[in-house]
Amino acid sequence: MKMPELSGRDKTMLAAGAVFLVIFCAVQFIYLPAMDKQAALKKTVAVQDEAVGQMKTLQKTFQDLSLALDQQKSSLEKRPAGFTLFSFLDTQAEKSGVKKNVAYMKPSTQDMEKTGYTISRVKVKIEEVHLKGLMDFLYRIEASPDGVLITSLSLSKTGKKGDRLDAVFEAETLILKGAS
Repeated sequence: MKMPELSGRDKTMLAAGAVFLVIFCAVQFIYLPAMDKQAALKKTVAVQDEAVGQMKTLQKTFQDLSLALDQQKSSLEKRPAGFTLFSFLDTQAEKSGVKKNVAYMKPSTQDMEKTGYTISRVKVKIEEVHLKGLMDFLYRIEASPDGVLITSLSLSKTGKKGDRLDAVFEAETLILKGAS
């Protein structure tokens, strides 16, 4: 059997169909998968950029904490021999003129396992103190280079005119094990 001859119009239609089929296959099997892959890569890059940003933030936080820890450790090592939080607070109360208002000072310690530190805490109650004296006392504690922090503070007005305060606060510091 012999194939029939195609007319010019049929040849043009066949060529147009072949071109359309080639373009369709190129778009369907090359261009669209490439665009999908590019979109997926852009998304991956965005996620990785965010992860790098978080890593940089964490690195900065870690460096800041490491520096703070080194400074804290240095201040702990520079403390006078025999430093105790109780005696430190007693001295600061005397210097600020509120020692007569101290109702009690209750010391406690907590061993920090697997570290070289013990947490020393003292709960202090001060009764009928003027604001200025209390502020001086608290400032002396927080501003000292001995690494003492006030972790809680409760105030209430007292006195006949309400011009005095009762204060209960807790101070704490780290003590190097073997240093006490």
